[in-house]
Amino acid sequence: SAAITAVVLLIVQNLSGLRPVLMKFDEEQHSCHLTHLCRPKHVEELAAYAEYMFYACGGLYFVLLALAIWYSSFQRKFKRDFETANSTMSDYTLEIAGLSKKHIDETKLMRCVEKHLLCPGQLLGVSIAYDLRGELNGQVFDMLERRFINEDVRFHREGSDLAQAGWGYEDHLARAEHLDEDADARLFQQMWDEQKFKGSGSAFVVFKSKSQADAVRMKFTGLWMEDTITPQTEAEVLLLQKTLGRSGHDVPLEVLEDLTVPRETKEDHCHKKQFARLSAMCVVDDEWLQEGTKFYDTDSIAVGKPVKIERLVQVTNEVLEPTSTLWWNFGMRENDRHKKYFKTVLVIAVTFLVLVGVLYLPLFYYLATPMAQAGGSPGFMASQVQGILLGIAGNVLGITTWNSVCSLGHVKKPNQDIHFVRFSTFTNFFNTFFFLFGGLYYYVSHGFNTIDMTVHGHNTSTDIVSEWSLFQAYYNFLMPGWLFSGVLMGRVMGTVMPVLQNYLLVSVVFRMKCLPACLNELLVKFIPWNPKPDWLTARYAEHIFEPPEVALAWEYGQYIVTPTVCFMALFMMGPSSWQVFAILTLWVLFMYVMHRMTLHISKKQMAGSYLEEWAERAWAIPLATILSACGFWGVRCEKLGQPGHRASYWTAFFLFVCGMLLHWAMLRWFGNYDEICFDSYDATYEDVKQALTYTWFNTNPVHVLKSNFYPEKMGDAAIVEKIPFEYGKEYLFLMEGTSNSGKQDIELKKPQRKGGCVPGIC
Repeated sequence: SAAITAVVLLIVQNLSGLRPVLMKFDEEQHSCHLTHLCRPKHVEELAAYAEYMFYACGGLYFVLLALAIWYSSFQRKFKRDFETANSTMSDYTLEIAGLSKKHIDETKLMRCVEKHLLCPGQLLGVSIAYDLRGELNGQVFDMLERRFINEDVRFHREGSDLAQAGWGYEDHLARAEHLDEDADARLFQQMWDEQKFKGSGSAFVVFKSKSQADAVRMKFTGLWMEDTITPQTEAEVLLLQKTLGRSGHDVPLEVLEDLTVPRETKEDHCHKKQFARLSAMCVVDDEWLQEGTKFYDTDSIAVGKPVKIERLVQVTNEVLEPTSTLWWNFGMRENDRHKKYFKTVLVIAVTFLVLVGVLYLPLFYYLATPMAQAGGSPGFMASQVQGILLGIAGNVLGITTWNSVCSLGHVKKPNQDIHFVRFSTFTNFFNTFFFLFGGLYYYVSHGFNTIDMTVHGHNTSTDIVSEWSLFQAYYNFLMPGWLFSGVLMGRVMGTVMPVLQNYLLVSVVFRMKCLPACLNELLVKFIPWNPKPDWLTARYAEHIFEPPEVALAWEYGQYIVTPTVCFMALFMMGPSSWQVFAILTLWVLFMYVMHRMTLHISKKQMAGSYLEEWAERAWAIPLATILSACGFWGVRCEKLGQPGHRASYWTAFFLFVCGMLLHWAMLRWFGNYDEICFDSYDATYEDVKQALTYTWFNTNPVHVLKSNFYPEKMGDAAIVEKIPFEYGKEYLFLMEGTSNSGKQDIELKKPQRKGGCVPGIC
């Protein structure tokens, strides 16, 4: 898109013949300060420039729109074909939501689900999402960390080829208390017996084959399950009595499932009982009761008395991969998450105001405004300083936004990423436009839309040079400071600086050991994961120096904002504005090379295409900016009405909205494929597990701890997974099925491409 724009503008602006005129006026303005009127020939050239820009921007919009729709169609077709040809864990899984928190026995829950979904013997297992809010979150995390340490030590003791090459930990690289599995077992069993573990109301049902999962997925959207609740206070009793709505008669589930009652008589009136439905969601006995929950024997509702209910459990068809499930956030209620939105917005707004007061206002007051009043524009060094400051401000805003969004407690990583990219794109837009147009305020107020570009226009050389100076100042702001220096500063702060800082602090505290204990205690607070200052374990060293991840949520906002800011140059009279998009093309290549060849980052699976689809919709913003510029120049050349400041702005805004709506409509009409598609072959679960390594069981922290420390509480049919999964730790699973001699050759075979991480070293 940038290259096409550069070529079109180069052709159009050369045809207008305006550049020699502007150079002449620029010389006259700087030498004699003339204010004479333009000659008729120059008026015609100005009018021709406006007309050419009108046609160029209009044509560009539709060409780039067609390119964007083709790209979107290609992406969606690729998604469908990829999901059809490959097998992932989500193909075998259904999510059920709305369960009672008392459902924490995997075997019992699996048998219950098999009965209600009419699929006896088809389930492999159930992975329960536990409520890990509060103090329990930290305790479970610490025990899981110790599981990784023990598995690494055990792997090294196995003596395999990888272990002899240095994989895994030697015993002395871990603390003795971290290797005490008996203590963890006692702690976990005590916490379980004290009923600290409760379900979150969600669980993942894993089938033995994809065809069985697809059959149930197409048949069920929900199921009724029996339960009992016990109101604990008078307030809960009053709440139930208030929210119980319309009544009716139905056969309870206990009668329908009673095999002693003849099947032909179960629907008779004698077996039907009166019930009442909840008219709104409510919380009773720390249980979320959905609207529509059935209550039988409503007259018996009292404090401390169990009440039989039938709750509707939702069967969710759209399931992500286990690695995109944020197990630590389950249990947070949706309305609690909504309440945190205000806090998130407030924190981001306060951070931005602090940046304005500390960074932007001094820069505008002491540098940008005096330079503009003197008739100059930022030079190379000034542009570099401004770009670096913008990069620092953007990084601070980005980190603040990420921490705030993570605190919202999303249970699905794509939802968390989408909220982050929305917040970050908005703040990036606001930060960039405030920075750019705050520094260009003087030029905008004196040079924007000042020339009458009609064939009857009367302009002075000062008017022309003022509007051209606006473009020159804008160009100097962008190149190279904003486009390149700011990006490099952001990369340095986000990638290079943390490594250097952590290496320096670790060297001072743990290698040199030249500071007193009190200072070491202070310095470790600035090291990630805050290790103890006496010595550094191998697990903490891994955490401190782990490489950054592929984070598309951090990238998409920038790839929307940067083209939009460059397309804003189309509103300014600049016969060399094509250079902006030529350099933007170089910026794209620069970003590609930097990511592909210079930055070493870990590659983790990105389940789903939600961010990609959001970015395709957000691409309407830069494209609509082009159509808006078309309307702006159309008014100035009298193609879309009589020129005037107000008319120009309202026409530009109207076409901007039209461009957004047209883009979204085209995305909806073209390139859509059925969301529900079936795989081309029914791969076995074991094959997919071997290819991907991760499962719904080894990524679930409580399931792993329960498998190790309290397997008898899982029942006889539950899946036992004792090794937790983590990207980079796939080699731990190579111990399964191998002898303790460690003499056999371990061959790491790359499986067919199936959307996950290759077993072994990732």
